[in-house]
Amino acid sequence: MESKGIRVNVVTYNSLISCLCHYGRLSDASQLLRDMIARKINPDLFTFNALIDVFAKEGKLLEAKKLYKEMIQRSIDPNIFTYNSLINGFCMHDLLDKAKHMFEFMVSKDCLPNVVTYTTLIKGFCKSKRVEEGMQLFREMSQRGLVGDTVTYTTLIQGFFQAGDCDSGQMVFKQMVSDRVPASIMTYNILLDGLCNNGKLETALIAGRVGEAWGLFCSLSLKGLKPNVVTYTTMISGLCRKSLMQEADALFRKMKEDGILPNCATYNTLIRGHLRDGDKAASAELIKEMRSCGFVGDASTFGLVTNMLHDGRLDKSFLDMLS
Repeated sequence: MESKGIRVNVVTYNSLISCLCHYGRLSDASQLLRDMIARKINPDLFTFNALIDVFAKEGKLLEAKKLYKEMIQRSIDPNIFTYNSLINGFCMHDLLDKAKHMFEFMVSKDCLPNVVTYTTLIKGFCKSKRVEEGMQLFREMSQRGLVGDTVTYTTLIQGFFQAGDCDSGQMVFKQMVSDRVPASIMTYNILLDGLCNNGKLETALIAGRVGEAWGLFCSLSLKGLKPNVVTYTTMISGLCRKSLMQEADALFRKMKEDGILPNCATYNTLIRGHLRDGDKAASAELIKEMRSCGFVGDASTFGLVTNMLHDGRLDKSFLDMLS
């Protein structure tokens, strides 16, 4: 370029560095930074932010921190993007205390956290099963006048359900609705799965009363959300655990009528449900259908069949059909 009279500047280098970072070519991007410095072209905030973000995501946190220190030495003030990148890197690699320290340092420098900052931290704490600390961050975020987005709420709901705290998970969902934050299909899948796993699928469905999980499922279409294979499989699993096999079969048929193709988990869930219910014929038909779709029995199904073989409830031909 320079041989043709076109002078390379910081914008040129930033574009190249950004491109290399996008494709994960970190060593080449770092070399370009050194090259531009050698040519006495001063890197700017954009240069360092692009490099710090990708190094942090790739777990090269020492390199990311070195770049951070270098930008400080060059009198380039970090911005919200810089701090969020470093906090995200620490959270991704379960270095939560370092993430929290960086957060506190950021605030001390009068760089106010945004929703992305809080959501990143909340996600990190919930992932490490430190849900109460995640909830504390959520409250702090609210006190700052920031309203969490769909990811923030969904992360907290999942954290509470995974910790077995069904009531807190539902409370966060209610606040999500109150704050008019739109729930995604993932939000509902987590809610349905959590409610079913915690025994909240109403056993009185047969009598016509609607339980919490079933009510959520039925309300999806009213909210403009189409249930996916995970949603259907979760509900089928909940019905199977309650031995409501007629309802599970009806939902399986509705799933296919709605154009949602069952997956391996759907078939295995129904097969195990019918086996536990003593309906070998229905299980055998489902196995044939599953095999015709290219799916196979999973470890849980094989385990159940093996146990039933040992106590005489099944014969070897059934295992052969499953294999």
